[in-house]
Amino acid sequence: MADYQSIGVKPFINASGTLTRIGGSRMAPEVLEAMRRAAGAYVDFNELLQKSGEYLAGLLGVGGALVVNGASAAMMVTLSACMAGTDNYLMRRLPISDGLKNEVIVFKSHRNLYDQAIRQSGAQMREIGLSDFTFEWDLRSAFTDRTCAVVYYAEFENDPGSLPLATVIRIAKEFQVPVIVDAAAELPPVENLWSYYRAGANMVLFSGGKDLRGPQSAGLIVGDREWIEICRRNACPNYSIGRPCKAAKEEIMGLVTAIELYLKEDPAQRLRFWEEQAALVLEALKPFPGLNARRVFPGTDYIRPSVVPRVYFELPVESGWNADRFEQALLAGEPGVILAREGQTMIFNPHMIQPGETPRVAARLVELLRLKPEEK
Repeated sequence: MADYQSIGVKPFINASGTLTRIGGSRMAPEVLEAMRRAAGAYVDFNELLQKSGEYLAGLLGVGGALVVNGASAAMMVTLSACMAGTDNYLMRRLPISDGLKNEVIVFKSHRNLYDQAIRQSGAQMREIGLSDFTFEWDLRSAFTDRTCAVVYYAEFENDPGSLPLATVIRIAKEFQVPVIVDAAAELPPVENLWSYYRAGANMVLFSGGKDLRGPQSAGLIVGDREWIEICRRNACPNYSIGRPCKAAKEEIMGLVTAIELYLKEDPAQRLRFWEEQAALVLEALKPFPGLNARRVFPGTDYIRPSVVPRVYFELPVESGWNADRFEQALLAGEPGVILAREGQTMIFNPHMIQPGETPRVAARLVELLRLKPEEK
């Protein structure tokens, strides 16, 4: 049976976070078992989407829910719903959106690499504000007869160029325009699964393969029951722009199970575990005062979520290391380790660390830091 090693791929310890490019997160045995069971039977796909959504909506106390194949897919599906509604012709026509209500209001300070999911739907972005401040009148003046939605990235709410989500929701309701909140990596806290919706957002998007620890190719939309039903019409298996946004039956049941488990977890216990792992690494780095090793909590916004305690450190010039070479050496060793990084700052992030892995990470860090210049 093929595995990573047999095809030439090297596994490593993830001390970086829930990044898609390194595999997101690990699924619990119960999630894998749910996927295995789902693979053994045929079901009506639309019925599965509807019933799984109703079940999740009941668990979370929201109007409705829909499983798709990731948060970017969720953005495409929700915007398709905003532009095409339930019109079969318009659903088939997208991403050609000429003549439709196809403008999406976004903050300049919220612009990011995931804008591509907005473009792929056929929507046009109408940018408001500046990077360091935005006024309410900036938002009000952006609404036109072509506005189909306001897209709000929750991770940037505290940026100086952003307005509070509550303000955005209040103004958007005046114009009867839906608000879509991208909260892909905004877990924990668990309450975010329903708090954005209860604050008035019409549709909220989450990644299934980050802190939920479901299948990486799964995502969740929660929101108003009516909007979720329109999203379902615009999603797979229907012949629309959402057809490629297919979470398989196995992934749907895997995510449902992951959310069940997530709701039963003890957040305080998880936080204690993360604190213990950060303390282990800090202790291991004590003999190297030039690193300026320090616990940071909450973390910087670059790595989401910010609520996991982390260890930050820099490599002094006299160490003979720079961040690039240190990163490569960590990954090449046994075990391979990947840290998070911001510029020249290395970051130990215990978010996805498994029990027993941190001592191995600490040992590798110490091993490299003790090398003499000629040994590097």
